[in-house]
Amino acid sequence: MTTVSELADLDARLFEAATQTLSSAQKAFLIKKWEDLRDIAAQNAGFRGWGSHLVKLNAEQAHFLQEKLKETIRSVEDQHLHLEKSFMQERPELAALSFLMDPSSEAFKQLFQQENARALLWEYDSQLVAQYRTHFQEVFKFLAQHPSWNRRDLLVSQMLVGNLIALLPFFDFEEEAKLSLLRYIEQEWKMVTYELSYIPLIEGEIWAYGLEPVEEKKAPPILIFRGTPYPAAPGFLEALWSDLHPVKSIGEEIFQKGKPHLDKWMESKSKVDCYGMSLGGALAYHAGHAYGDKIEVHAYASPGLVPMKGGLYKIHGRVFFHLKDLVKSVGYHPESEHFEVYAVATEANLNFLTAHSHPIGLGPTLVLKIDPRHENKRWTRYLANVLKVCVSLILFLVLLPFKIGLKVIAYSKRGLRELLRGLLRN
Repeated sequence: MTTVSELADLDARLFEAATQTLSSAQKAFLIKKWEDLRDIAAQNAGFRGWGSHLVKLNAEQAHFLQEKLKETIRSVEDQHLHLEKSFMQERPELAALSFLMDPSSEAFKQLFQQENARALLWEYDSQLVAQYRTHFQEVFKFLAQHPSWNRRDLLVSQMLVGNLIALLPFFDFEEEAKLSLLRYIEQEWKMVTYELSYIPLIEGEIWAYGLEPVEEKKAPPILIFRGTPYPAAPGFLEALWSDLHPVKSIGEEIFQKGKPHLDKWMESKSKVDCYGMSLGGALAYHAGHAYGDKIEVHAYASPGLVPMKGGLYKIHGRVFFHLKDLVKSVGYHPESEHFEVYAVATEANLNFLTAHSHPIGLGPTLVLKIDPRHENKRWTRYLANVLKVCVSLILFLVLLPFKIGLKVIAYSKRGLRELLRGLLRN
C-alpha cells in the first residue's frame, strides 16, 4: 500500500533535481508554483498527473519523470518591471491600461465608472480610444530603455512583447499609420518602424492588421488578428457570433470570409510573423493552417480548434496561456514538431478573467512547456468542449433572430440610401 511518506520522498527528490541550478530567488518563486509544475511534468511524461500512482514507477520510469520535469521548466524569471509604478504614472486616468498592467489594482473599479463604462459597453468613444492608442505605443520604447530589460530571461521578454503586439488592434490604429515596435532581430532588441494596412475580414466590421517594415528589411512583415472586441467597439456582434458557433472552430467563419483578402496580402510574402490574442489567437491558428510554414504563429490566451481537415500539423509557431485561463481548455491545440505550447504561472494570483486579459511577463514568471499530445487528452478538456457545444448551441439559437433582424435593418438602410441617391440623381 502506498504511504504518504513515499510520495513525499518522491516529491522531495524531484524538487531537488529541478532546483539545482536556480538562484535562491528563483527557487523561492518555484516553491509557490510547485504543485502546478509537478502535475504538468507528470502529464508530459505520460503519467496522467501527480498522484499516488507515481510511487509505483520503476527506476527507469522515475528517471524519465525527473528528466521530463527538467524539460518542462523553460524559464524562471524572478524580476518585476513595475510598469504600473513607472510607465503608467504618466497617464493614471487611462483605467483600461492601468488594469492591463496591474490587474490587481483599483483600476478594475475605474473601468466601470460612468464615462468609462459607457465607452466600454455602449457608445464607442473615438477620442478616448485615441488617448489609449497614443499612450500604448510608448510602452515599446519604455521597455527598450528599461534598465533591466536586457538582463531578463529572453523567452519571457519575447512573450511579453508578442502579447503587447497582439493587443494593438484593440486600439483602432488608422490605416497607413506608422508604428514603432520592439523586435528581437539577429540576437538584438531593436525598435522597428512598420506601416499598417487594413485587411478586411468582414467588411466594415472586422479587419486584420498587415504591418510591413519601412526600413529594417531583416524584420519580417507582421499579421495581427484582433480578439473579441469590447461591446461598444465595431465588430463585437460578428466576433461573438463566431465565438459561439456550435459546430465550427472559433474564428473559422471570420477567417473563411476574409481569406481572399488575406491571400492577396500574403502573395508576395515568404515569411510572416502572425500574432493574435484570444479569438485573434484562434484566427492565427487558422492562418497557420492555411499558409503552412509561411506563417510563424504567436498566439496568446488562445482557444484551440476543433479537429480540422488535414489536421493541425501544418501550423508553425507557439502559444502561451496562463495556467488559470479557462479559454485554453476549449478546442485542441496543434500537435506538431513545428509548434510549441507553453503554460505560464505568474507571481500574482490571477482569476480566470484577469489571467485571460493580462499581458504575461511583466513580473516574476514561470514558463512551462506542455506536450499537447497529453494536454489534448485531459478529461477536463473533453468536458470543456462538450459544455462549449451545449452552451454555444443555446446562445446561437437565442441570438439567431437578433442577427437576422440586424441584417434586415442593415440591408433596409442600404436600400433606402440607394433609393435616395437615385431620386437625387434624377
